[in-house]
Amino acid sequence: MLRHYLIILTLLLLWGCGSTAGTVATLDTGTGEKKITPFSSQFAGMIKVEDIIYRKTGNLIEAQIQLTNQSSKSSALELKGKWYDAKGFEVDDTKELWRHIIINGKETKAIKLVAPRKDAVKLEVLTREGKLEGNY
Repeated sequence: MLRHYLIILTLLLLWGCGSTAGTVATLDTGTGEKKITPFSSQFAGMIKVEDIIYRKTGNLIEAQIQLTNQSSKSSALELKGKWYDAKGFEVDDTKELWRHIIINGKETKAIKLVAPRKDAVKLEVLTREGKLEGNY
Protein backbone atom coordinates (compact mmCIF):
# COMPACT_ATOMS: atom_id res chain seq x y z
CA MET A 1 0.00 0.00 0.00
CA LEU A 2 2.82 2.39 0.89
CA ARG A 3 4.47 1.60 -2.45
CA HIS A 4 1.32 2.70 -4.31
CA TYR A 5 1.27 6.02 -2.43
CA LEU A 6 4.95 6.60 -3.25
CA ILE A 7 4.36 5.88 -6.92
CA ILE A 8 1.36 8.25 -7.02
CA LEU A 9 3.32 10.95 -5.18
CA THR A 10 6.27 10.58 -7.58
CA LEU A 11 3.98 10.82 -10.61
CA LEU A 12 2.27 13.91 -9.21
CA LEU A 13 5.62 15.57 -8.57
CA LEU A 14 6.84 14.76 -12.08
CA TRP A 15 3.59 16.00 -13.59
CA GLY A 16 3.83 19.26 -11.63
CA CYS A 17 7.44 19.85 -12.66
CA GLY A 18 6.81 18.92 -16.27
CA SER A 19 4.61 21.92 -16.90
CA THR A 20 7.44 24.39 -16.20
CA ALA A 21 10.48 22.39 -17.34
CA GLY A 22 11.99 23.87 -20.47
CA THR A 23 15.18 23.32 -22.42
CA VAL A 24 18.77 22.73 -21.36
CA ALA A 25 21.59 23.92 -23.63
CA THR A 26 25.15 22.84 -22.85
CA LEU A 27 28.40 24.17 -24.26
CA ASP A 28 31.96 22.89 -23.81
CA THR A 29 34.42 25.53 -25.02
CA GLY A 30 37.30 23.04 -24.79
CA THR A 31 35.84 20.72 -27.42
CA GLY A 32 33.36 23.09 -29.06
CA GLU A 33 30.61 20.55 -28.37
CA LYS A 34 27.13 21.92 -27.83
CA LYS A 35 23.84 20.19 -27.15
CA ILE A 36 20.27 21.50 -26.95
CA THR A 37 17.82 19.24 -25.13
CA PRO A 38 14.13 20.16 -24.84
CA PHE A 39 12.35 18.59 -21.85
CA SER A 40 8.86 19.88 -22.62
CA SER A 41 7.47 19.68 -26.12
CA GLN A 42 4.88 22.32 -25.17
CA PHE A 43 7.57 24.79 -24.02
CA ALA A 44 9.85 23.96 -26.96
CA GLY A 45 6.88 24.57 -29.27
CA MET A 46 6.58 28.11 -27.86
CA ILE A 47 10.20 29.08 -27.19
CA LYS A 48 12.90 27.43 -29.29
CA VAL A 49 16.55 27.50 -28.29
CA GLU A 50 18.09 28.04 -31.72
CA ASP A 51 21.80 28.06 -30.93
CA ILE A 52 24.47 28.70 -28.34
CA ILE A 53 27.77 30.29 -29.37
CA TYR A 54 30.80 31.65 -27.54
CA ARG A 55 33.91 33.76 -27.81
CA LYS A 56 36.81 34.61 -25.55
CA THR A 57 36.73 38.17 -24.18
CA GLY A 58 39.96 38.85 -22.35
CA ASN A 59 40.41 35.90 -19.99
CA LEU A 60 36.69 35.11 -19.77
CA ILE A 61 34.26 33.17 -21.93
CA GLU A 62 31.26 35.09 -23.21
CA ALA A 63 28.37 32.93 -24.41
CA GLN A 64 25.25 33.89 -26.29
CA ILE A 65 22.08 31.83 -26.48
CA GLN A 66 19.58 32.55 -29.24
CA LEU A 67 15.89 32.13 -28.41
CA THR A 68 12.96 32.36 -30.81
CA ASN A 69 9.32 32.79 -29.88
CA GLN A 70 7.45 30.45 -32.23
CA SER A 71 4.09 31.92 -31.19
CA SER A 72 2.50 35.12 -32.45
CA LYS A 73 1.83 36.17 -28.83
CA SER A 74 4.34 37.45 -26.27
CA SER A 75 5.81 34.73 -24.08
CA ALA A 76 7.73 34.73 -20.83
CA LEU A 77 10.55 32.48 -19.77
CA GLU A 78 13.19 32.24 -17.10
CA LEU A 79 16.83 31.50 -17.87
CA LYS A 80 19.82 30.60 -15.69
CA GLY A 81 23.44 29.83 -16.56
CA LYS A 82 25.64 27.42 -14.60
CA TRP A 83 29.38 27.46 -15.30
CA TYR A 84 31.84 24.59 -14.73
CA ASP A 85 35.62 24.23 -14.81
CA ALA A 86 37.50 21.77 -17.04
CA LYS A 87 37.13 18.99 -14.48
CA GLY A 88 33.36 19.41 -14.25
CA PHE A 89 33.22 21.23 -10.92
CA GLU A 90 30.62 23.97 -10.74
CA VAL A 91 32.06 27.46 -10.57
CA ASP A 92 29.91 29.05 -7.90
CA ASP A 93 28.46 32.40 -8.85
CA THR A 94 25.96 33.42 -6.21
CA LYS A 95 24.91 36.48 -8.24
CA GLU A 96 23.49 34.36 -11.07
CA LEU A 97 19.75 34.01 -10.46
CA TRP A 98 16.94 33.12 -12.80
CA ARG A 99 16.52 35.92 -15.37
CA HIS A 100 12.99 36.85 -16.37
CA ILE A 101 12.72 37.39 -20.12
CA ILE A 102 9.79 38.50 -22.25
CA ILE A 103 9.94 37.65 -25.96
CA ASN A 104 7.39 39.25 -28.26
CA GLY A 105 5.55 37.20 -30.86
CA LYS A 106 7.83 35.76 -33.59
CA GLU A 107 10.81 37.62 -32.07
CA THR A 108 14.33 36.20 -31.85
CA LYS A 109 16.37 37.35 -28.88
CA ALA A 110 20.03 36.83 -28.00
CA ILE A 111 20.91 36.53 -24.31
CA LYS A 112 24.53 36.90 -23.20
CA LEU A 113 26.16 35.11 -20.29
CA VAL A 114 29.71 35.81 -19.11
CA ALA A 115 31.79 33.32 -17.15
CA PRO A 116 32.38 34.49 -13.57
CA ARG A 117 36.02 33.28 -13.55
CA LYS A 118 38.74 32.50 -16.08
CA ASP A 119 38.75 28.77 -15.21
CA ALA A 120 35.08 28.41 -16.27
CA VAL A 121 35.01 26.58 -19.61
CA LYS A 122 31.68 24.72 -19.67
CA LEU A 123 28.21 26.22 -19.56
CA GLU A 124 24.78 24.77 -18.91
CA VAL A 125 21.86 27.08 -19.68
CA LEU A 126 18.53 26.16 -18.12
CA THR A 127 15.25 27.60 -19.37
CA ARG A 128 11.76 27.22 -18.03
CA GLU A 129 8.35 28.70 -18.60
CA GLY A 130 7.77 32.08 -16.97
CA LYS A 131 4.73 34.27 -16.32
CA LEU A 132 3.79 37.38 -18.24
CA GLU A 133 2.18 38.92 -15.17
CA GLY A 134 4.16 39.75 -12.07
CA ASN A 135 7.39 41.44 -11.16
CA TYR A 136 9.05 41.74 -14.53
